[in-house]
Amino acid sequence: MKSHEEYMREAILLSAQSIEEGGGPFAALIVDSKTGEVIGRGKNRVTLHSDPTAHGEVEAIRDAGKNTGMHEFAHGVLYTSSEPCPGCLLETVFNAGITEIYFGNGIEDAAAIGFADDHNWHILDTTARDIIQRAGGTMTQLLRDEALEVFKAWHTKPDKVEYYRAT
Repeated sequence: MKSHEEYMREAILLSAQSIEEGGGPFAALIVDSKTGEVIGRGKNRVTLHSDPTAHGEVEAIRDAGKNTGMHEFAHGVLYTSSEPCPGCLLETVFNAGITEIYFGNGIEDAAAIGFADDHNWHILDTTARDIIQRAGGTMTQLLRDEALEVFKAWHTKPDKVEYYRAT
């Protein structure tokens, strides 16, 4: 089995690939905690597919379902290049049964490059970390400096399509 850092580096690499392909700077993978196998990978495809639900976490869960024929991943560990937004965490990650999460960039980092995640969590008057703790799960930040490099690349990309700004 690989280390948590190795899996996180793969998620960060996927987020860099997402930018190169015209997507947003987010990506995720799901690992089976019993076997160490990556069962799902996802890159942000919101603007590429004109689909506001095509976040990296959602795409990874869709891929895991396709690859395994399952819809629930209680033994799944989520590695995501950025802390999940409210929709991903509450509607997708929880519904998939995932309660162990590792993330690179925090919501503050996403806000610094124009994403509204901090605003969205403020509306709910809570944080992803609080919700995971209440559910008996864990949420751990890893390799923030490496993940920030991808955010910096996206932020300075001249032809990016911006979205999810707080109003």
